[in-house]
Amino acid sequence: MANKVYKAILDDKIAKFKFSFEQSAKNIFWDENLKKLIHPGEFGSYREIACREFLKCILPNQFEIGSGFIMNSFGDTSNQCDLVIYDRDRTPFIESDNSQRFYPIETVIGIGEIKSDLTMQGLKGALDKLAKTKQIGAGLRPDSTIIRRSSTIISQPIDPVLHPQDGVFTFIICSRFKFGIEALTRERQLYNPNCKLSNRANLVLSLEDGILLHKLNERPFPYPVAGNSALDSVFSDKRVSEMEHFYLFSHYLTVLESSATMFYPEMKYYLS
Repeated sequence: MANKVYKAILDDKIAKFKFSFEQSAKNIFWDENLKKLIHPGEFGSYREIACREFLKCILPNQFEIGSGFIMNSFGDTSNQCDLVIYDRDRTPFIESDNSQRFYPIETVIGIGEIKSDLTMQGLKGALDKLAKTKQIGAGLRPDSTIIRRSSTIISQPIDPVLHPQDGVFTFIICSRFKFGIEALTRERQLYNPNCKLSNRANLVLSLEDGILLHKLNERPFPYPVAGNSALDSVFSDKRVSEMEHFYLFSHYLTVLESSATMFYPEMKYYLS
């Protein structure tokens, strides 16, 4: 039986997020006469803020949500990331003169992309970008100092491929899909053939359609692999329930956060 207090609070947060992401942003930045967005940069920033406010009601206060670039001690740096979920107490403030923020991978647990209406080609591009970012996130040293790790893998070597909890998780939030959603179940067609299975996105949330995740033993699962086995994708259609896809996203984002391995940022490795 649902807890009516928690459900009411979350429903309110979801309603505000959905309205800000879709209606408020367009009302402010859409020119009806020109039939186009004005100030698209500010439009994107407005949606980033809406996403951050929603994610803050899901994640513990230990984590902050920013934007910028992630980097590892092997010299790799990602492209600009819309959403970066990081340990607020242990992440050094690294910012360029142009206000570009950089995050050491050791203190980052999640990366998100924000999109409007996604075509199939647009979805593939976003998934490819996240896969490359997740590969950079796998750039951990075997002797990295662990702050927190899942009890099920506590004695195992650090391995983001075998143990996806050791690497960053990735997700997409978009307004809607501009293609038939039946294509989402053919996940192999969404990725570059050279993409590692472990680098696939964890969650894809479409506000108007539903949520794409994976399944293990016929149940939804937030990781694309389990051990060495690739998992099939599963799509939870919004038509099943108006709010179910938001509930699933909130639940599995919490699962991903609580099971993510956390490390100390040993910055000496970034300097030599």
